[in-house]
Amino acid sequence: MLDTAFHPVRRGQRVPPHAAKPQPKPKPKPKEATKPDEEPIIAAPVIDYTIGSPISPLPVDAKDTTQQWSGYIPYNELPAIIDPPNGFLATANARITPDDYPYAIALDWGAPYRVERINKLLAGRSHLTPADMLAIQNDAHSEFDRVVAQRLVYALDHASPAALSHDTKRLRQTSDILRSWNGEVTPDSAAPSIINATRTQLWSMLLLPQIAAHDKASKHKAHPQELLALYQWGEQADALESLLAHTPARWLPPGFANWNDFLVEAVTRALHDGHAPSNVSSWHFGPLHPAEIDHPFFSVSPLFDRLLGTATGTGPRPTTGDGTTIRAIGHHFGPSERFTADLASPEATTGNITTGESGNPASPWYLDQFEPWLKGTTLPLPLHDSQSTHTLTLLP
Repeated sequence: MLDTAFHPVRRGQRVPPHAAKPQPKPKPKPKEATKPDEEPIIAAPVIDYTIGSPISPLPVDAKDTTQQWSGYIPYNELPAIIDPPNGFLATANARITPDDYPYAIALDWGAPYRVERINKLLAGRSHLTPADMLAIQNDAHSEFDRVVAQRLVYALDHASPAALSHDTKRLRQTSDILRSWNGEVTPDSAAPSIINATRTQLWSMLLLPQIAAHDKASKHKAHPQELLALYQWGEQADALESLLAHTPARWLPPGFANWNDFLVEAVTRALHDGHAPSNVSSWHFGPLHPAEIDHPFFSVSPLFDRLLGTATGTGPRPTTGDGTTIRAIGHHFGPSERFTADLASPEATTGNITTGESGNPASPWYLDQFEPWLKGTTLPLPLHDSQSTHTLTLLP
């Protein structure tokens, strides 16, 4: 299982010395023909990984000559690392370039939490087995959600009596739940439900006043609520962590004396708008955050299920993990495949294709691998042909 060439470099953090500048790659020397009586020279194995050039995600006028590509990033300046000191590479769509990298490879990296967790689980370990790698792929610990939980606990402990007066009993129970939570995003846990709902409220409460103030100054006529949906980006969780850590005064919405009262109000709204039960501990995450796979064609109408005599989709299924865990799963997204190649023992290789090998709902191979995928198990996929014998009888 791989991660990326560079560890994610967060803004404001010091760039590791080995990642500060792209290193030129040596030009390959021409190979000489091997003489008949000589053994071929086999190069020592190295870990070498390079990122290619992306296509811009922004729409441009095809007739505008100023928008034409001016070329490619020079090969020797692409992000790369050979034989990293830690002995492994890891990637989870997080940033792989330092602050001073001169080329725009991507405009929207993934948040760094998943790759940081992978690095932590791999660091200092050796002789890993396919079972070890499967356990890492299914890891559902969210350090980001845990950081948010602890910050909310602090706010609930230090907010004014007025801020706590609207829903005192449930807020106190919420504080106890978050305080004791270990960061594991499981279907039967209430803490992820609280955090997920509160994060939604926080962005709405933080961005709407900023959008309204900007539009008032620019005389923009769009409704702020309509523009709110446009504010989605890969490192959104990273930005929220920074706001919660530094609590800048310019981001505190009007009407709140301090960030603690503001965060308590966000939790209060999350409990109310999320229809949390009176006993918050029973607000389980699984029903609120299911995984579901629909057929791209037959799922448009339940009539196809009746015509075909079989289900064309999985239906919503509770599962572990969220968008900040290694096991990144949402309602309609998740890992499309889990694959572990054991190069020391190719017969021990495993693989799991989420939707199975067929797209035909009538086929026994349609969604037959979904249950192992959901439950975090896998299937054998030996790289070598297994030995088999059979008898072929030819009759006249």
